[in-house]
Amino acid sequence: MGELMHLAGKNGYSDYELAVAAHGIEEYASEFKGSDENNPFKPQYQGDAKNKDSGGYSSFFHGVMRNICEVPKED
Repeated sequence: MGELMHLAGKNGYSDYELAVAAHGIEEYASEFKGSDENNPFKPQYQGDAKNKDSGGYSSFFHGVMRNICEVPKED
């Protein structure tokens, strides 16, 4: 499901673009449950936030998406 978001739009969206969009909506941004060290929007981020290909943007977006679009566990 999460990868489908990348295919939306005329040219698709990168992890960076999706993370920035999610971060810009407070109710979505608050769904990120990772540490500040893993959040590219926090000064404590341990990666390179200037690098749009940084894995932190993927982790942020997909982490938010997993919390909003929870997949039920199979019995």
